[in-house]
Amino acid sequence: MAALVVRLASEGKCSLIIVHRNEIFDQIESMLKKFGCNPAVISQKRVYEKGSRIVLAMIRTPEKRSILFEPSIDYVVIDEAHHANSKVILGH
Repeated sequence: MAALVVRLASEGKCSLIIVHRNEIFDQIESMLKKFGCNPAVISQKRVYEKGSRIVLAMIRTPEKRSILFEPSIDYVVIDEAHHANSKVILGH
């Protein structure tokens, strides 16, 4: 997944990566940094930086921050999607 979003970023596309556990969040952030990327991180204390090509967030944060449908987000990647619930992700 990291290689994919890094490639998309190099093509000028923005990917929002949504994860459901802190451990996975940390692993993905670390892997992206190994690829030379410093992802924008959205959390309770950090805000979405428009213009970032790779954005990493916990599952409920995008909906709370109303960024899931930002026009600048080209792709949404849901890690371990089988744990995802459309009501949680889409807020419906």
